[in-house]
This record gives sequence, C-alpha cells and structure tokens, in this order.
Amino acid sequence: MKKITLTLAALALTFAALQEAGAQNVMENVKPYIEVSGTAEREVIPDEIYLSITIRERYKPREKEKTTLAEMESQMKEAIKKAGMSLSDLTLSDANADLIVIKRKKEDVLTQKEYILKTHDAEEVGKVLDALEKIDIQDAYISRTAISGIDGIRKELRMQAMKSAKDKATYMLSAIEENLGKAIWVSENPSEYPMPVYFNRRSMPAAMMDAAAVPEATEPVEFRKTKIQVTVNVRFEIK
Repeated sequence: MKKITLTLAALALTFAALQEAGAQNVMENVKPYIEVSGTAEREVIPDEIYLSITIRERYKPREKEKTTLAEMESQMKEAIKKAGMSLSDLTLSDANADLIVIKRKKEDVLTQKEYILKTHDAEEVGKVLDALEKIDIQDAYISRTAISGIDGIRKELRMQAMKSAKDKATYMLSAIEENLGKAIWVSENPSEYPMPVYFNRRSMPAAMMDAAAVPEATEPVEFRKTKIQVTVNVRFEIK
C-alpha cells in the first residue's frame, strides 16, 4: 500500500513539473504586443443629387382635350436644357420604361412617366426645380444623394488611420523605452455611409441644407457636409 502511495505521489509531482515546464515554454513563445486604434475622418458635400420627376397627362383648363404625355415630355426636356442641364443625365426611373396608367374616372384614363435626373449641386437643383415649376410640373423632389469617388476617399482614410495607429503606438512605447515592431493583426470598425435623405421640394432645404449657409435668400444654398470616418484597431509587436 505504501509503495502504491509513493508511486502516485511521484507521478503527481512529475505531472506538475511537466505542466510548469510547458507553461514556461508557452510564455517564452508568446511575444509581447501593444494594441491601439487609429481614426481618420473627412467632411464632404454630396456631389450627386438625384431628382425624381413625374410627368402626367392632364386636361387643359376649360377644354376636353388632354395635354398628352408626349407634349409634357417635350416641355420637360426643354425646361431641363434651359436650366443648363444635359439630357444625358436624364433617365427613366423604371428599367422597363412602362407607362403607368392612372384611372381617375371611368371615362378618363391618364398615363404618367417617372424620370431620374442627376444633378451635382444645390444651385443646379434650384434651377431645375424653378424651370419645372414654370411649366407646372409639381411632382419633382430629391430622391437620394451620393458622393462620387467614395471608395477612393475611404481608401485614403484607411491609410491615414493606420498611420495614426502607428504614431500612437510609437509614442506610447517610447514612454517606457520600448521599440515598436511589425503589425501582427488589423481590424476595421465598420463605418456608416450616410443614409439617403428625402424631402419635398416645397420644404427644401431644411432637412439637408446647412442653415448657417443661408443667412440671405440671395446667397447660394449648399448641401450639408457629411462626415466619413474610418477607425482601425492594430496590434503591434514590441521589440
């Protein structure tokens, strides 16, 4: 019985010694590191503003004749050209380009078409809406905005964020007289792209315009700047 007890005790001591040796080897193989975050941001103004324009057949005042869809379309295109816009930026909003039929009464069947016009700033938007209003096209509004070259902007911001993280890690380690090694792990926090903002042409520019930019009606109105931000987390070795 004593021999069995002594044997078990010896095995236990051997196992403990192996565990301690293994832990020491693991600790020796683990390299020290520092983990920091870097952020870069930029404010940009949307430079792609998409107007949704709907034209409809309608009856002329005090007459039974209709203003046809073809006539309305011709008037709309002429108004857009007078506003200084290119018709190459005008497209049908529906890929099938089907006419939408509106049944107002049993004897009245009217049709409509919806177009999308791409503009580039608030001044162009105002000119187009004013031109359309002169020919009594009221159903026109900004459906969405976008920023051209957004991918290139994000790429630049990622590079700036990485440099920011490296600078931060460098001066933090200098405080304890350590040197920065190579990056061993990187992750990016998802950055949100501004959601499209919708507003009616008659309430324009409250939702999207910068109130500070319009102290007087005679001054041009600009779209509110959008902040694009990129944050990265980086783990560097400590030499």
